[in-house]
Amino acid sequence: MHVERWTGRETRMFREASRLTVRSFAEYLGVATRTVSRWELHGVTRAPQPEIQSALDTALRRADGEVRRRFEVMLIGQTTADSEREEPGITPPWLEGSPVPIISGAGSSVHGTINAGQVDDLVHLLRDQWHLLVKTDNLLGPRFALRGVLDQLHLVEEVLPDVSSSGRSEVLRMGARYAESASWLSEDSGDHESARSWNLRAGQWAREADDRRMMAWTRLRFSSQAMTAGNVDEGVAHALVAASEKGLLPVTRAAITQQAAHGFALQGDELSANRHLEMAHDWAASDDGGDARAGHGSYCTETYLELQRASCWLTLNRPERAVELYERVLPELASVYRRDRGHALSRLALAHVLMDEPGQAAVAAHEALTIARATGSRRTEREAAEVAFKLRRHQREPTVAALLLELAASSS
Repeated sequence: MHVERWTGRETRMFREASRLTVRSFAEYLGVATRTVSRWELHGVTRAPQPEIQSALDTALRRADGEVRRRFEVMLIGQTTADSEREEPGITPPWLEGSPVPIISGAGSSVHGTINAGQVDDLVHLLRDQWHLLVKTDNLLGPRFALRGVLDQLHLVEEVLPDVSSSGRSEVLRMGARYAESASWLSEDSGDHESARSWNLRAGQWAREADDRRMMAWTRLRFSSQAMTAGNVDEGVAHALVAASEKGLLPVTRAAITQQAAHGFALQGDELSANRHLEMAHDWAASDDGGDARAGHGSYCTETYLELQRASCWLTLNRPERAVELYERVLPELASVYRRDRGHALSRLALAHVLMDEPGQAAVAAHEALTIARATGSRRTEREAAEVAFKLRRHQREPTVAALLLELAASSS
C-alpha cells in the first residue's frame, strides 16, 4: 500500500487507524500539535512539507498489519465516495448489474398521464402501505410481508411510464424504499441472489431520484450482504462510505454505524467495534412502533443496539459477555420486534453452546426456531439448526432431545 500524496485527510485517517491522539501523533512525527490540527482541519487542501511526507511514508511502512488494514479500509471507502461525487453522470461500480425483473401480477397497465394531484395521492398511498408492511415484517416476518412489498413494486413499475416528469422522482423514491425492503426480506428469507438484485434496483432508482439518504441506506444493505458472503473488508468500506453521507437522519446514521461495528467485530477489532456502537448510541431511536415512521433505522433503539453489542461479543469469541447482555436486554425488546427477538435468541443459543451449556442452548434455539418458522426467517432457522447440530453429542439431555426431534420431524 502506497500513498501518492499525503494531505490532511490521509494524515487524519492514518492517525485514527494508528489509534493515536493528535498530540501523540504530532510527537511521533516531531511536529507541533497545532500543525497536525491544521492539516486535519483543511483536509485535502493542505499537505505536509516534503520531509514530513517522507516521514509518513516510513511510518506507514513500519506500521503493523492491523493499522495498515484499518487505514486501507478507510482509504477505499473515501476513494469510492469521492469518485461518486466527482462523476455524477457515471454509474458507480456498486450499482452496476441487472436488478431483478418486476413480477407481473393481476391487473392491466395504467394508461394516460398521471397528473400532479394523482401523483401526490399515489405517493401517500404507497408511503402508508410501506409503513404497514414494515410493521408486518417486524411482527410477522418475510413470510407475510414480502408478497405485499412485491405487489406494491408491481404497481410502481406499472405507473412509472405514465407519471409526468415532475412527479417521477417522488414515485422513484417510494419505489426505491420498496425495492430495498424486498432486498432485506429476500435476505432474511435466505434468497441472497434476489436480495442483491433488489438492492441494485433500489440504488438505481434512488440515484435517478437524487435521493442521497436512500443511496446511503442501500449501501448499508450492500454492506450486510458483503459481510454475509465473507467479504468483510468490502462490507466495512460500504458502511463507512454510507456513514460519511451528509444530511442523514440520526436514526439512519445509528443503523449504519452499528453495521460498521459488526464488520470490525468480524475483523477481530474489539476497540473499533465497541467505539462504533457507542457512537451509534448517540443517535439511537426512541420509537418502538415498529413501522419506521421516524425514518430508516428507527428500529435502532438503545435496546436494539445492546443486542447488537451482544452479537459483536459473540463474534469476538466472548460468549460470556454475549450471554449476560442477551439475558439482560432481551426482556426489554418491544413486542413488535418479534422477528428480531428470534434472531437474538438463535445467537444467544450459540453463545450457550460455546460456554458448554447445552440445556440453555437448546431452550433458546427451540424458541428461536419457533419464531423463525412462524415468520419465514430462514436466516434464524438456519442458525438455530446449526446450534442443534453442535448439540448432537448432548442428545440425552431432555431439552436437546426435544430440539433434535423437532428438527427431524420438520425435515421428514
